[in-house]
Amino acid sequence: MSSNCANKILHAMTVVLFGIALAIALVACGGGSGSTSPANTPAGTNPTPIVAVGPVTGFGSVFINGVRFQTSGASITHDALPASEIDLAVGYIVTLVGEVNNDGLNGTAFGIDYDEELEGPVESIDPANDQFVVLGQTVIVDAMTFFDDDIIPPSLDGLALGDSVEVHGYVTADAEILATQIAVELD
Repeated sequence: MSSNCANKILHAMTVVLFGIALAIALVACGGGSGSTSPANTPAGTNPTPIVAVGPVTGFGSVFINGVRFQTSGASITHDALPASEIDLAVGYIVTLVGEVNNDGLNGTAFGIDYDEELEGPVESIDPANDQFVVLGQTVIVDAMTFFDDDIIPPSLDGLALGDSVEVHGYVTADAEILATQIAVELD
């Protein structure tokens, strides 16, 4: 087993354990009165505990899967190491443990963990097929892919062979990565 594969398995286990620990804390702390519920939850109702996985789509809190999560007091980690909200970017795939208010639009984050899907040098670029290769892994870009401000223009045209990149996204059924965010790693 490659060290990259072992690292991915270790990261996945960390995220699962993180989610279980926070879910247990939610159950232990949940309960009765509206006084422990967030401000936009009607009195006498309890928010729903959740574990959500998805791309960050905005800030002013953190927006994930169409829900605005308040993050004050949330534990934020990058690859299980301490981080902060300022380290997040639109397009990062995160695992969030928290609760969603009854309105389904607002919630509170207790913990957020994220890690890039792939990082390494660009080996080839195929603009005609909206893809490039990093460490033998095909990365697909589409209209929903965010390019970091250091990639000019913000498209495949802003990448060069040998650029060291960090890719956030989803692994497809074809074992390719559908990128949600791409950044160039600056030295």
